[in-house]
Amino acid sequence: MNNKKYKLSALASLSMVLAACGGGGNKAPTTEQKDKPPVTVSAPAPTAAFVHVSETEPMIGDFVELILLSSSRTEKISDIQWTQIAGNPVTFLADKSKLISFRAKSAGNYAFEVSYRKADGSTEKITSEVTVSQQEATITAALGYAMQEGQMPNRSRASLAAYYYQESFTPDKVEWSLVSGGNLEFEPSEDGRSIFFDPPEVEEDTVFDFQVNVTKNETTFTDTVSILVEDAPPISENNVIAYRHRLAKVHSYNPASKYADVLQKCTYSNTLRYDLTCTFAELPLLGQEYEKPTVEQVMDRVLVSHDWMGERFEEFLRQNDQHDDFKYLLRAVTAIVISSDVNPSYYTALSGAIHLSPDYFVTSFDEYLTYLKSPDFRASFGSKLQYSTRWELKNKTAESDAQYLLYHELAHANDYFPKSKWPFYSDSQRLLDAVYPDIQRSNMQSGLLSRAMPLNSTELLALGKVLQTGAEPTEEQQAFLPEDIIHFFENDSASQFYNYASIQEDYASLFHAAMLKAREDSDVVVSIHDKNGDMKWGQAGRIGKADIKPRVSYVVSRVLPEFTELDTFLESLPEPTMLDVNQSTPANSSPLVTSDRTWLNNK
Repeated sequence: MNNKKYKLSALASLSMVLAACGGGGNKAPTTEQKDKPPVTVSAPAPTAAFVHVSETEPMIGDFVELILLSSSRTEKISDIQWTQIAGNPVTFLADKSKLISFRAKSAGNYAFEVSYRKADGSTEKITSEVTVSQQEATITAALGYAMQEGQMPNRSRASLAAYYYQESFTPDKVEWSLVSGGNLEFEPSEDGRSIFFDPPEVEEDTVFDFQVNVTKNETTFTDTVSILVEDAPPISENNVIAYRHRLAKVHSYNPASKYADVLQKCTYSNTLRYDLTCTFAELPLLGQEYEKPTVEQVMDRVLVSHDWMGERFEEFLRQNDQHDDFKYLLRAVTAIVISSDVNPSYYTALSGAIHLSPDYFVTSFDEYLTYLKSPDFRASFGSKLQYSTRWELKNKTAESDAQYLLYHELAHANDYFPKSKWPFYSDSQRLLDAVYPDIQRSNMQSGLLSRAMPLNSTELLALGKVLQTGAEPTEEQQAFLPEDIIHFFENDSASQFYNYASIQEDYASLFHAAMLKAREDSDVVVSIHDKNGDMKWGQAGRIGKADIKPRVSYVVSRVLPEFTELDTFLESLPEPTMLDVNQSTPANSSPLVTSDRTWLNNK
């Protein structure tokens, strides 16, 4: 694959800038309406740039994009800063990017100023105005979600989607067209509501304008959406490059952090190399600097694609860490990356950074539209098997999603870089060099657990490779019935089926199950289903099982030694509870615990 030509910018992941604007009428669009170009607002000569406005007559409820473009298209502009200078206050979530998008919630005139630095070092400003009509939009087009082709990290397909403001709105027909920008092939979803496409190669920053026509009862509603595809330097195809797919633009959440200049280079860059990772002197573990980091010290290590992601993460730490668990656990990381192109979340010893999907922290529809929503690439694994497994959290709260995520991923961090080894790392050591010998010899904490108290079901361990890595199931595995899986699982010491993915996942899954129970009284509920989805067996609170408690003790005492109530907690655990297969049906079948998104109904 040639990675040279494109970079998708600002508002969404892989730098794809997608948002909605325009639109709305209550009648079928005429040819003139379809062909009407977006507005271009130019500053008086001799400016080096101009602003592309995506819609001439936006309505209430529409998204509007303003895109800063170099007049020559190839001249580099930097240090971008957008500011609203007139009109009812609006929210735009990427004020330092070439593209901003805002949702017009009321009629009136709006004005924006953008400042930028030219290639010669001088600065300029441009003012742009947008007038929102009194009409209310019925539909709006915006960022949809991206489908990942294969496992992470791989190239994603970009997507646009039509959203309907009337909850019961069911269109008769949805049609998309490319209005301007050049050649770009796209594929519609089955219902036409979304389109998918591969970002094209470009020689210069290029705007593509799409139009969607949504027809119901012979009335057609129209909206326009603009995307910006930026030119970018090539990515090396050398095998030592860690990320050979285009990453989103990220920046230090706290620009005054003493690590602001190295966070991206050391953790989330297309130049990051396996053989030249940063040293502990350049970017140490938090725990090498602080015995108990403050929230401010944690936030100095946060790298984001959009500032709201850092804001929500900071709010979460301040409001949901009364026991200081997460601050202690975060000592084993060098950085926290929250970016529009991270999905699923993961930890890597390459950089010592934890990478979190913004989907766990989003609180509004506007935020929701700034990142790509990729279905879990593992969803189709195991489709040839005669059974399926599911899990959920009992007594789930609004914060359970992020709590689960952090307990799980930070268990990985403390597995690779346990507290007992922090004093022995030298400043000159590279992170990966420090941990690689333990990885090779399976001497990480999870490896020691697997030798001391291993999982015993060879059948489920082999099936774990099918369900988590996509390995082709054997004929014997395809013949297993739910009753076989029940027998294997009941007699083993896993807290849930995800434990069988790897020894590292076994370790992290035991930890998150224990801590969610200890702090939130939330049990992990697991179940086994037949091909029709009917539940054949289910159980809650497996960490109370006699042969699982010692494994939980082993993990928690090493990951979070500050949890001094561990022995009392283990003694208080009840025996697992069987589910009534006729009444209980755990809903989700993925490690991702889906949030309550009631705000989507109030978009």
